[in-house]
Parts: sequence; C-alpha cells; structure tokens
Amino acid sequence: MNSNHRVEQILQATDFGRTVFEKTFEVQIPDGGKSSLFNPCYEDGNGSVSVFRTDSGRWMYKDHGNEEYRGDCFDFYAALNGFDIRNEFAQLLRAMEMDFSIVDIDWGPAEAAPLPPSTIKRSVFRERKEQTKFIDKQFIGFRRNAPDIFTNWVRDLVGEAGFEWWSNSSLVCSDPRGRDWILFSYLDQDGNIRTCKRVRYTKAYDRRFNHPWTLKRDKDIAPHYIHRLKGIAEYSAVLYGLQWINDSKVVFVVEGEKSVELGRLYLPQYNWVATGGANNLREIVLRDIGHLPIVLVPDTNKLGPWREFASQWDGTQPDGCEWTYNIQCWDDWHLRTNDDIKDGEDIADLMQCYHHLEFSRVMGLNLKI
Repeated sequence: MNSNHRVEQILQATDFGRTVFEKTFEVQIPDGGKSSLFNPCYEDGNGSVSVFRTDSGRWMYKDHGNEEYRGDCFDFYAALNGFDIRNEFAQLLRAMEMDFSIVDIDWGPAEAAPLPPSTIKRSVFRERKEQTKFIDKQFIGFRRNAPDIFTNWVRDLVGEAGFEWWSNSSLVCSDPRGRDWILFSYLDQDGNIRTCKRVRYTKAYDRRFNHPWTLKRDKDIAPHYIHRLKGIAEYSAVLYGLQWINDSKVVFVVEGEKSVELGRLYLPQYNWVATGGANNLREIVLRDIGHLPIVLVPDTNKLGPWREFASQWDGTQPDGCEWTYNIQCWDDWHLRTNDDIKDGEDIADLMQCYHHLEFSRVMGLNLKI
C-alpha cells in the first residue's frame, strides 16, 4: 500500500483529522472548530491552539503563540510523538494506523491489508522488530550514578541505605550536557537499550513535602529521545522499567520515569513501569506485562481517559496471546490522604509528602485498589 493511499485511509477513518485532535485534547470539536486549547507539546498556559476545518474539509491546527506548531493532523501527531515528519513519515503512518485501529498491523516485514470499518481489529503484536544497532551500554554505564542532580536528590530523599539499594539497580545517569540533564534508559525484556529519554530538571521547593527540596522538569525544554543520535532511525516503543519486572508482583503503570524511580523506593511490593507520557498509554506496549495484574495510576488530569482505557481492555484477550488483561485504574489515590494534590500532579508528588518508609502504612498496608 503506497503512502498516498494510507494517508487517505487515515483521513477517512478520523473524519479528516478531527478525531486525532479530539482524542488528544479530550474535547468534542464542533463543525465550526474550537479555540483556546492548550498545546500538549509544551507548558502552554495561555490556551494558544485553534483547531479549524479548511474549505477542502481537512482539519488543521495553529498555535497562535508558537508558529512552529501548525499544520494538519499528521503534523500535529508528529510534533506530539517526536516523529521527524520528513524522514520518518512511514513510521508516523504506521503509528497512527495502530493508534486509531485503522488496519491490522503486523510487526513483521509485510503489512496486513486494510479491513472494512465494520471488522477493524486491534494490532497484532507478534514480535518486536529487531534492530541492527542498540545504544551502547558502556555509554550508560560510564555515566551511571554520576554526581548529577537526580542522583543527589535521591540520596538526600531516602538516606544512604535506601540510596545504596536504589543505585545498585538504577540506570539513571547524567547526560554529557551537564548535571541538570538526566538520561532515562528504556530497555526491552532482552536487556537491549531501545532509547534514552533526555530530561532537564531544576530544583524546586514545596512546603507539603517531607524533604525540603524536590525536582521539577524544566517545562521550557521538551524531553528528547536520543535514539536517533545513536544511529537508530526507528525503535519499537517499550515501557520504562521492564528490566525490573517480577512475575510475582502486580504492575503499577504511571506516566513519568521519576514516578517509577520513587515507586520502587516507596512501594517496592509492586512492579513499577512508565509510559513516558499520558498519550503513550497504548494497548500494544502493555503486552510485555499483559500476563500480570495491571493497575493504572494516572496523573490527576488524566483520571477519565485512563479509567476509560482500563474499562475498555480489562478482561480482553489480544489476538495471539494466551492470557486476558486484568487491568484496573486506581483513580482515587489522591483522595487517600488530606494532602492538597493539585490538578496535573502525580503519585510521586503524594509520595514526597511522607517519609519513604511510612508511605505504605499511610496508604494502607493491604492496599485494595
């Protein structure tokens, strides 16, 4: 199937792009368009985005505060998910087809033929695509546990005993740009480093927290996946934290890598993995953990979509799998205490209100989700 055919198929299946915008912004977009939407690609405090339909019928978007963000649904999806639309257009189309259940994607070399709308199926995950190159582990090992801002914060937060346990298994390391730049390594279940996510952190202070200072992501600098810089043109997305999966434990799925690192320290009786972003919660990436009970732990501004996702997939058996999903959504975690958890905060913020050895007791030793 050529690219033009696939583009047309995606447009037809998404109402010429309107569904792509509605899914991300979590609103219904009327025929006349919608304005004052917040750009999810950066910390947009002004509601700078407008979505509108052109005379041709195709839906477009424009950020009135940042001209870099404009175009159709393909430009928008590329900006949202970090695709280079010029050099990775085929990968972009494949991701959109999978995300919007447009065709039955085979992760092998051949693609399945499109299905009629009445019989559309979810993607079939047969085997993660092999790559000829992976990020060199020596690059990570050389910089692991360097005196970076994240490592220093964990040491102060949990003390020497907790830090020693954490540092023996953590792959958090500093980027060559400096101590404020942190690399989170995404490993597949074979131990290959599929990508590293670069994040810049700054110190912050919050009176609610048990420890006097914390880390906040620098919202002026978007996180960047560096697999392309290491000779990998494409990678198959994996969850953050797969290398720590214990088949005897429930898996808690959160959005951010920092929440995984804290979860391992505050509630070690559970597995912790991260999607790497709210919009990265997709069924296909959960298949590495689908044989285990899964609990989604959304940020407070994503309670509805993650609850809906859990309801959609709980009890289903993906094609080619011998197990059925056991997925629940822990959507009231922020109500278990009297702490003032704000809209958009995550469970890592609640954890920091307590000593790491006390958090399990505060939340309930026999935690029933």
